[in-house]
Amino acid sequence: VYWAGWFADRADHVAGTVSHQHIYGLLFRVALPVLAGWRSSDRQAFGWEAFAADLGPRSVAVSSPAHLTRMPPALRFPNGAPGFVLSSGQALPLTGALEASEACGAPPIEILGSTETGGVAMRQRRDDDEPWTPLGGVRLALSPEGVLLVESPFSGGEAQPMGDHAQMLPDGRFRLLARTDRVVKVEGKRVSLARVEEALGALEGVAEAAVVGLSENGGEALGAVIVLTPEGGTELAAMGAFRFTRGLRRLLSARLEPAERPKSWRFVGRVPVNAQGKRVAGDLARLF
Repeated sequence: VYWAGWFADRADHVAGTVSHQHIYGLLFRVALPVLAGWRSSDRQAFGWEAFAADLGPRSVAVSSPAHLTRMPPALRFPNGAPGFVLSSGQALPLTGALEASEACGAPPIEILGSTETGGVAMRQRRDDDEPWTPLGGVRLALSPEGVLLVESPFSGGEAQPMGDHAQMLPDGRFRLLARTDRVVKVEGKRVSLARVEEALGALEGVAEAAVVGLSENGGEALGAVIVLTPEGGTELAAMGAFRFTRGLRRLLSARLEPAERPKSWRFVGRVPVNAQGKRVAGDLARLF
């Protein structure tokens, strides 16, 4: 009901690249159009070319980072760009947000939520520092450890931990910090995988990065799965993988301690995700 009112009379159609079997897809591809009396494309789109032809100015495109970070550079919308683009399921890299904004004319609406809480907050980013704005009916707090706690109409009357550290702002908005469940021990040091991914993503030539903990001699080492920009791919081909990765580790030394720098590297065309557009640690580890 909240979202039906938020879109008001500016939309009357929903189409998506996410499955309705995922809670995000179920809410926005099934529940929203039923409540609002809109049309809904029943088939999940798997490629942007077919998806683009199904959209128009009064469409809500229900997508995910897995698709928004892979929009074709020359993508065209035959019937006009969608009026709204939604993204959820995992963090949308800033590059994906900016590229989608350029293609569609407005930044995607990123939605933070979980199965236990429903929707929690939203944001539209033009830079990497945009805070999250809580949705109506959501109450937020921080645990003594700084973990975000959420109480919503769907949380059963209890504050649910979101699994993220957060920083609360004076105006009621907040910023997410490191995930609590993405920390591994390397050489006796607790290492945040999200922090390493952020450092990798800031390097010139890197379009997308995913980091996973790998077992090594009874401990952990880090493996980095990297998608390069065209310029980065050209440099890799010219230098070879050994020299190229040594160069990346050298650049990382300005931001990361030795234990935080990946030892193993894989360069791929796309980071593997599951049917819901989420990265799975086991799938990443199998690349090594």
